[in-house]
Amino acid sequence: MSIRLEHRDETGKVSHAGLRKTQLAAAYAGAAHALHSQEAATIAMPTGTGKSAVMILVSALVKARRVLVIVASARLREELAEKFSEVDPFRRLEMLKSKIAPRVRRVYNRITDEAGWRALDEADVVVGLPQTLSPAYKGVCPPPSGFFDLALIDEGHHAPAETWRKLIEDLGPIPKILFSATPYRLDRRRMPGPIIHTYSARAAYKDGVFGKIVYHAVAPGEGETPDQAICRATLARFKDDRKKGLDHRYMVKASTRRRAQQLKELYEAEGARIAVVTSSYAKKTNDRAVERLRAGELDGLICVRMLGEGFDEPRLKIAALHDPDKSLPITLQFIGRFARTTEKNIGQASFLSVPEVTHVVDDLRALYRRDSIWNEIVASQADGAIIGEQAHEDYADRIRSTGRVAAREPLSEAFWEQLRPRQKADVFDCRGVQIDMSKMKTAFDRLYLHYALENEDTAILVTEKPGTPSWLVGDAIATESVHLHMAYYSKNCDLLFFHASADDVTLRDNCIRAVAGKSLPGVLFRDLARVFSGTKLLAPFNVGLRTRQYGDGAESYRSSAGRAAGDAFGAMEAVRYVRGHLAAKIDDDEILGMSESSKLWGGQNVSVQEFAKWCERLGAAIRSDSDPRGRRGYFGVPFVVPLREIPARVVAADWPLDVYSKPLTLVRVSEVSVASTRFQDSPDEVSSVPSPLSLLLDCAIEIASRPQPSDQMSLRIRWASGYTTVSYQPGARPVFRPTERKSGTGFVPTDQLLVRRGGNYEKFLDFINAQPPTLYSIDGAIIVGAEGTEPLAELPLVPSEETFVEKIWPATVDIRKERLSDEFPHRIESIQDEIARELIVDGFDVVFHDDGSGELADLITVRQIASEGLLQDTEITLWHAKYSGSDDPGRRLQDQYEVLGQAIKSGRRLTYSAVRAHIDRRHQKGGDHKFLAGDIDMMRLLLSGDAMQKYLYRIKVVQPGTSISKVSADIKQIVAAAAHLIEYGGLNRFEYIASP
Repeated sequence: MSIRLEHRDETGKVSHAGLRKTQLAAAYAGAAHALHSQEAATIAMPTGTGKSAVMILVSALVKARRVLVIVASARLREELAEKFSEVDPFRRLEMLKSKIAPRVRRVYNRITDEAGWRALDEADVVVGLPQTLSPAYKGVCPPPSGFFDLALIDEGHHAPAETWRKLIEDLGPIPKILFSATPYRLDRRRMPGPIIHTYSARAAYKDGVFGKIVYHAVAPGEGETPDQAICRATLARFKDDRKKGLDHRYMVKASTRRRAQQLKELYEAEGARIAVVTSSYAKKTNDRAVERLRAGELDGLICVRMLGEGFDEPRLKIAALHDPDKSLPITLQFIGRFARTTEKNIGQASFLSVPEVTHVVDDLRALYRRDSIWNEIVASQADGAIIGEQAHEDYADRIRSTGRVAAREPLSEAFWEQLRPRQKADVFDCRGVQIDMSKMKTAFDRLYLHYALENEDTAILVTEKPGTPSWLVGDAIATESVHLHMAYYSKNCDLLFFHASADDVTLRDNCIRAVAGKSLPGVLFRDLARVFSGTKLLAPFNVGLRTRQYGDGAESYRSSAGRAAGDAFGAMEAVRYVRGHLAAKIDDDEILGMSESSKLWGGQNVSVQEFAKWCERLGAAIRSDSDPRGRRGYFGVPFVVPLREIPARVVAADWPLDVYSKPLTLVRVSEVSVASTRFQDSPDEVSSVPSPLSLLLDCAIEIASRPQPSDQMSLRIRWASGYTTVSYQPGARPVFRPTERKSGTGFVPTDQLLVRRGGNYEKFLDFINAQPPTLYSIDGAIIVGAEGTEPLAELPLVPSEETFVEKIWPATVDIRKERLSDEFPHRIESIQDEIARELIVDGFDVVFHDDGSGELADLITVRQIASEGLLQDTEITLWHAKYSGSDDPGRRLQDQYEVLGQAIKSGRRLTYSAVRAHIDRRHQKGGDHKFLAGDIDMMRLLLSGDAMQKYLYRIKVVQPGTSISKVSADIKQIVAAAAHLIEYGGLNRFEYIASP
């Protein structure tokens, strides 16, 4: 394009008078890119800031021989062709060195062969639409190689669309500059190339390119519809502006042609001079309406998806938003056309609608609040969207430069850019752990991998698993389930976020062990709650509390939903419960939720880059020192709190739920080289053949030392042929560590122990640090890993009269012997012998001997105690016996702690279904676990869970070494506390059977 632009002032210096700084900056950025690169790039400029002048200036600076200008509409084609022909505004600014104008050709019809292109040989500039130029349309011929040496694409946000993409790609290796006010898309499909220049909306306001815009919230009067109210307010605003001498026009936004006709009748009834423009009308009809508006024959237009890209009428200053656009890009473009200040006798732009519009995207809701300041909000939204797109591009560049991608057809390497994961993640603490994201795919060896992407902080896998419908028996119909699995590692926060489109805890745990080399603990709930600290708005709509009592029929979890959910709990809940999940609306109507299982979730599907940004934001809050406590309602209920010290009087330990729900096996390896290996995928990789020791569920977990409040204690894990010990220190990381090796038979060091689940192995210490046992205090505190509940307040000091039950023991019973005799029932010599004898005599339907590692109780009894027609009461009782260990008072106190701890622990699992499953499993194991009365069929019948059965639960402690008449105040206090804990909620009945 042979034009030369230059303008000198009176001193002879080159002057740019008449051009805005942003136009010069954009043109130089575009020219610099075009001179050294043949890739696409984007210039982001708000609507109305002079893109056409920048296009001409770029063409002149690079001395382009022939330029292709791609536009989105026929109106844009005409306007840009005219501006290139007139070299506008440069001719008006006297910046032309000669009067020669570029030869501009418009393309109206599809070019079907090379001859069609050759007919344009004489043109300096060719302007056309993708509909006539793109080879994506059947029969359209791409331009010959080298025909153009520069391409300028207006409204470049259309570039990812297939017709635009194909045209841009087929132009070959020439510079391509895209121009857009909104260089991002609702579908998040990427625009080609980087953003090389931006002019922010905030700068446009500061420079005076955009004027002030004001939002008027219109409240309908009594008996008035929203349309009538907006119409009334719009015409009043128009008349008021005219009285001030402002040459304003107004536009009415309608969503459909039918709506436009309804609004036309409404406005005309009020005396308005108005016409409808819509894409369904002929071009001449629409053009005539616009001409009449400009000539002053009309005061306004009713627009149905028209007057967007390419429309330029600075006197449009009043917008009646009967049907606001739902998307951010279209809304920002629309607002930009009203904000210009390029004409005389115009003032601020006014936008009118009813307030609190709800059908728009979340980004726009802030605009339609009653007190919205649009200049600030629009600038923040427009600039924030562009900054977000630039961040997305930086993130994409990092993945392209450092990522490893494997994709199967038809997926491309850039497939990750189309992913929109839901905002939800399990959050793991990985301080002190080396994370290797490339290992995550090793957890998917049994699934078909469609796509895998890994770099230093992100792993994305798309898997397919064959199967059959859940409602089908057999494989007559085959189905495939395709799921997304994604992990994001925040180095700044030392947190690992794991997302999956389908909940599969086993697969999740395998992924975590794969990238970390071991199981990782979830983030402490109190730390997780910091994500809500510092929010201006916090409106809970769904909350939950977890009780400290567990049992069949117990209200183990209490939920509240609705607008007042956060205030649904009072002082009583603050004593009986600890905090559970919380879901709330926070700033800008964002939804954020958390649960005590270390889960976070939001309310949107977002891009991969936006997901990473979400994780970083929440991770920074988690690692902050903010205080997540509150004073009322849900926020006044205590947290499970981080521990530095172990509470006094810890009396029992129990396995986590995973141990009860999954077949986990404790195994031993004689060689300790496994201690330095990562997570084992198969037994072949273990340095020596592992020897199974026991199901983990059958291993007793006991308090090995009961210190006064301190920072450390020991636990003993015991199975039939041996034991190991671990040190527990809640203030340390990890909280469970090996103890010193012990001499004597049966002891196995923890570094020789593995936990097997299926074909996978994990070091025992890694397992219990990731899934820590639960510890119980006689004071009601519950401890899990590094956190625990506060002790219960106001525990009773003495038990009720019904708690202590006297029993006179036969002289043949040795109260120093606890276990069932081999000669039972022929010989009665131990505590369990005597209890079992009485139970059989009393006609209990089921008496099951359960004593041993992994026991629920020493004896378990079931009996039907009452019936009325079809209604039946069935009693389940757990019996815990303890021999008299010593005459020493201190020893007797330790005996109490031990047996009462067993009782408290068993009460946490006292449901008919848990008892049935436990007896089933122990009966199959055989040995000392056997029925003393009844049989397996009777047990299954009574514990079937029939709707006509009501289950009553009893826990009884038998301690013949205790004399009720001589019991000390200390023992009374701990018995009272245990009874209170067991009977908490009124679901279980506790008795303490002792000597007179």
